[in-house]
Parts: sequence; structure tokens; C-alpha cells
Amino acid sequence: MDLNKTHIFSKNILYLLIAILLTYVIFPTFFITGLYPISTDNYFWNSLDPSWSLALKYSGNLNLIWGKDVAFTYGPLSYLIIKNGWGASRWSLLFFDIFYYLNFTIIFYLSLRNYVNKIAVTLIVVLLTAIIPAYPNGGAALVLLLFLAFWIYRNLKAIQNINYAFQIAIIIFLFYIKFNTGLISFVLFYTGIIYLLIFKKEQIKRALFFSILPLIIIYLLSYQLNVSLKEYIISGYHIVSGYNDIMYLNDPSRNYLLFCALAFILLTIFFLLFQFFPFKKEFFFENLFKLGIFAICIFIIYKQAFVRADIQHILDFFKYSLLLIICIPDFTNYKLKSIQTVILFGLIAVVLFVGFKENEISFDKYFSKLNKEKYFKTFVNFDEESKSKLIPNNNALPIEILNKIGKNTVDVFPWNIHLLLENNLNYLPRPVLQSYSCYDKYLQDLNFNHYNSENAPKFVLLDYEAIDLRYPFYDEVKTNVVLIKNYKVSDTLLHNQRKMLLLERKENVKPIKFIKIDEYAMILNDAIVVKKDVFYEIEAYSSLKGKFSSIIRYAPEINLEIHTKTSIFQGRTSLSMLKAGIFSPYYIKDIEDFRKLIKQENLPKDKMINAFYLKAFDTDNFKDKIKITEYKITQ
Repeated sequence: MDLNKTHIFSKNILYLLIAILLTYVIFPTFFITGLYPISTDNYFWNSLDPSWSLALKYSGNLNLIWGKDVAFTYGPLSYLIIKNGWGASRWSLLFFDIFYYLNFTIIFYLSLRNYVNKIAVTLIVVLLTAIIPAYPNGGAALVLLLFLAFWIYRNLKAIQNINYAFQIAIIIFLFYIKFNTGLISFVLFYTGIIYLLIFKKEQIKRALFFSILPLIIIYLLSYQLNVSLKEYIISGYHIVSGYNDIMYLNDPSRNYLLFCALAFILLTIFFLLFQFFPFKKEFFFENLFKLGIFAICIFIIYKQAFVRADIQHILDFFKYSLLLIICIPDFTNYKLKSIQTVILFGLIAVVLFVGFKENEISFDKYFSKLNKEKYFKTFVNFDEESKSKLIPNNNALPIEILNKIGKNTVDVFPWNIHLLLENNLNYLPRPVLQSYSCYDKYLQDLNFNHYNSENAPKFVLLDYEAIDLRYPFYDEVKTNVVLIKNYKVSDTLLHNQRKMLLLERKENVKPIKFIKIDEYAMILNDAIVVKKDVFYEIEAYSSLKGKFSSIIRYAPEINLEIHTKTSIFQGRTSLSMLKAGIFSPYYIKDIEDFRKLIKQENLPKDKMINAFYLKAFDTDNFKDKIKITEYKITQ
């Protein structure tokens, strides 16, 4: 008996050492990301993602209020996964890394120790170390969600305080790191508690205590983190829903990855059907609960991957779906000689195929993860290493522009915030930091109200561009009305081969007002005839088919067609952006047209807009009637 205990103890120590070594492979190779100037090559486009990540930490350092002054899907603790050390405590960064990778170690260890199919477990955990990057990034929010699912499943086997503790820590981190995933985590957490109360005879007092505890901690932390909870939740919801409407990509070359993802999902469905069959009455509700948790998690991973549908988001599906499988005991806790084994090896084969085809798996990449010297060196020298290296830089603005702006507040359109911080300017963020993120009326009104008040910046650096084939003028249409009426052109400049305007706010400006003058219904394809100084809000409606499409993939595609006397232009839009409004007497093609509009110079008559049309890719996705509300623009 003693020999048997010694043998089990030795095996457990071995499993623990293996789990630690596997975690070491995916432990970060760097402690923080460096704050360096962006390369001048293709500067404008390459500044998009670095700008928002830098602006989030900058906003936190200014003690701006999240939800009111800053509205973004990432929250005040997002620097923990972005690994931005600017103004941060190294201990907070270290604590998060320890917590995050401790979860990996526990999952790897318990999988190796407890699950029956050791071969499958070993293959999966080794494959995970090959495909999961050696740093937490945007996908870390998904990983935290899967950790939560793991601890919820642990509570099904044995209700323990430690399981609750990990769950609460995870949902608090998620709520303040990335709101959309944080919202889903609350659904999973409270669904788990309700299930335990009904079917596992959980103590009411303990369930009530752990139900209330995260709400209390989140409320208390909101003061420390400068979060207005109501506005943070509302703005977060609008960011998430608007993203689904407009941020999709269509790239036929990636269709094979969608087929691979669907094959992966179908295989998991077949696996679970075989695993739970025959459906024993005493396990019916438990299995149903497990299926529900799994379905929610795999759906969230799928949506995150295939709405945006760029290669990095898509690859996240395969990485984190495989992690989900190891978080759920039913996928590896069965006899080796079974149909489940065949299906599981099919799942592994899908991930291997995608990993090798997209060059995500290679020996060079794997062994590059093993060197952690930079991480520990940066931690020890954190004060020096975390200092901003943005200045001096290769992207200096002309001296006359810098002298004009001086110490005055300045903002930038549409997204290249990095340029302001690289030039040490007094950047004043608008609530929705970048134009392409103003996905609906609520978000556009946040920025409009900011610019239509005394809080507006003195100067604005204006470029004119949009992503994903949109019409740039309508990304922030109400704010553009303010720029046209309340700002003047102070200067023009050429920076990294792009022409920009420096706008200056006029003295004694009056707020812009939108006075409702008419409301009427139209047919979807009818012309919306343009009237002078009239702002249009358009409400189009999805059909049942369109709503279903929006859930399964993304919102149905629709364009706004702009008709001038001689030409037709199209820009991608969405129902939520149409409701935010459209306005412009002229088609604004480039920054020069924008300059003429502000200076009230006559644009060519062939750029005068006669009418707008809504062009749906599939009219069955929309209802026939739309509602138009007209507003007179006054001051």
C-alpha cells in the first residue's frame, strides 16, 4: 500500500514538473512592449493598432473616466494583456502574469494526472505550446473565458471555495480588461451558480456570498480605476454590437479556414453526442449544462475570429478552441479504444493542418519561445526599460506646425494618435478614440457632444481616410459637422507622403443644434433627395433572415450609394451607422475637398450630391420600408 502511494506521489510530481515545463514554453519572452516610434514606411496604416493601445494607457495615466471620457471595448486593465508598462506598476504586471500562467499550469497538470486518454492529452498540450504565443495579447481575454469554463466544470465535480475564488478573479479581470468577453463571463458564472443550487444542492448562503462578492469588488475597484460603471457598460455594449455590424471582412482566399472551423465544430458535436450517449436520465441536466457552457464558449471564439476575419483573428479560433477542449474533461476522459479517440485525433489533425499551412507551427518558432532572459531583465530594470522611447523620433512634424500648436490641446483624425505622442503634443482624446470605432448613434454622439462643448480641443490634425471600403466622412458625421462650422484651416502639411490639415477652433463659437423638421417612411431602394443644410437619420430594419445572419456570422451587408450629377460612389455602411446620420452637400473625395468645404470654397458642381440610395447585397435580409428623420442644422 505504501509503495502504491509512493508510486502515485511520484507520478503526480512528474506530471507537475511536465506541466510547469510546458507553461514555461508559453510564458512571455518579454515583460513589457517597448514604446517606440513607428517606422516611416507605410506609417499611416501601421499606426492604427499601436495608436489605440497607446492611447488607452495614456488615457488611464490622465485619470480620464472610463465610460464617459473613454469609450472602448478594452478597459482600464487592458494594459495587463497588451503589456504596456507606461506609468504602470511592475508588480501589477507581474501579478497578472503569475495568475494567468498559473491557470495554464493547473490545467496542464490536472489534465495529465486525471484524464484517462493520456496520449490525447499529451498531444494536445504539446500542440498548444506550439501554437499559443509566448505573450498574452488580445486573445488573452478568450483564454481567461476558457479558464472560467474550466473552473466552472471543476465545481461540478466537487464544490470548493478555491473554484469560486478563481472564477471571481477571472470575471473581475475580464470586466476591466475587455468588456465584451467580461459580459459573457458573468452569464457563465451566474448560470453555473444557479445550476449548482438546483441540481447539486449548493448551500444557499455560500452561493449568495459568492454571487454578491464580485459585484462588490467591481464596484469598489471602479473608484480606484476611474470607471463610471453605468456608462462603461452602456458604451461597451454599443461597441460590441456595432462591431458586429460593420467590422467584417470578405476575403475569399480565407474561405478554406471557415470550412476548417466548421469541420472542427461538427467534429466536436459528434464527439459530445457519442460521449454522452446513451443519455442517462440522472446525467441529463448535467450533460445539458456542460453542452451549454461549451456551446457558448465555442460560439464566442468563432464570432471573435470570423467577424473581423483577418488571418490573426481566424487563427485564434483554432488555438483557443483546442484549449477549450483540454479545459473540458469529457473530451479526454474516456477509454483509448473508442470512436471518441478517432474524432479527437481528427480535431487535432485540423489544428495541425491549419498551423502548418499558415506557418504558425515550426521548430524555429517553438525554440524561440524558450529564451526568457528579456522578461526577467526588463522586470529587474523596469524603471529604466519602461520609459517612453517615443521621443526623439523619425516622424517629427514640421517645426512651424509644432510652434502653432504649442502647449494647446490637440486631437487627430482618423486614428494616428501615435503621431501626437511621438511629437510630445498635448493630446486630448475624444471619448471614442478613433473614427472607425464610432459604430452607431450612441458612440458618434459621445464624440459630437465632446466637440460641441467647451471641452473640445484647440487644434485638430486631420487626415482623411477610412478602413474596409467605408466613406470616411460618415465615420464621425456629426463631429465632422462641428469641424466644418466651428474650426478653421490654420495650415496644411505633408507628412510621410500624406497631406494633412491643421484645424484651429474659432473664437466664441456657438454649439451646433439639430432641430427635427420632418419624419416619413420610404421604400428601401428609393432615392433620398439631398436638401441644403439638412441632416438625415435613416432607420432601416433587418428581416428575420437578416437577424439570423447577424447572429451566425455578421450583420447583412449594405452600402450607401452616393449619386452626383456625373458619378456614383459607394461606401460600406450598417444599419447602426445609418441611424447615426448622413450629411453633406458634396461628395468629399480627399483632404483637399475637406479643406474647400471648411473654407466654404466652391467645389466642382459634378461633386454636388443629388441623392442617396441604400444598396443591400441581399434585399431579403431587410424589410421593405425605412424611416427617414430630417434635422435642420443650426447654431
